[in-house]
Amino acid sequence: MDVIASILGFLLKMLLFLTASLFLLLLLILIIPFSYSFSAVLKETTVLKMELNWAVLHVSMSLEDWSPRMRIAIMGRTIRLGKAEKKIREKTGKGKRKGRFGKPGIAFFREAVSFVKEVFDVLKPKEISARGAYGLDDPADTAALSSVLLMAGSCLPGANIEVCPVFDSAMRDVEIRITGRIFLMLLVCIMIKYLLKKEVRRVIFHKRIYTETQNMNI
Repeated sequence: MDVIASILGFLLKMLLFLTASLFLLLLLILIIPFSYSFSAVLKETTVLKMELNWAVLHVSMSLEDWSPRMRIAIMGRTIRLGKAEKKIREKTGKGKRKGRFGKPGIAFFREAVSFVKEVFDVLKPKEISARGAYGLDDPADTAALSSVLLMAGSCLPGANIEVCPVFDSAMRDVEIRITGRIFLMLLVCIMIKYLLKKEVRRVIFHKRIYTETQNMNI
């Protein structure tokens, strides 16, 4: 009996340790921000690269000559390196269930717009830079794009856009870099606050509430 009690006590301690470790890891993920960066080189060939960093985790994805690659590293040690494989799953009509939602009103759309604004404030880049020169086939299109870039540079905070239009030839020699940070804790709080709104709950959880009420009446 003493041996069985010792084994059970050891298993209980291990379970408590694993639970505490998972809780601590989740807490760290929520508290420690993720930093991200996106860079693009637009020349004869297009090179896109996106990086995500969190504490000991580093994820990078790149696209060069339409060839995707992915790299995941933990504490500087690569655990996956190579071309990213795309898995295409066939969609069938079996097993599909269409949920029914309540009819949204003006208040619901107002809350949705407010939710999108708050999420954007959390995800918006801290720094945007673009340098180089570009020219489209049509000079009018080049002028229109130049106006859009000027408006974006004045509206976006932290934007530093130094891209010169070229009207006499079609070319591109532009480098773009975007950086920022993501706080998951803020996103979770925004999501919870949004789902607790009366109008949002009435629309999203309409079917479940209706079903429970119907069962009670029966």
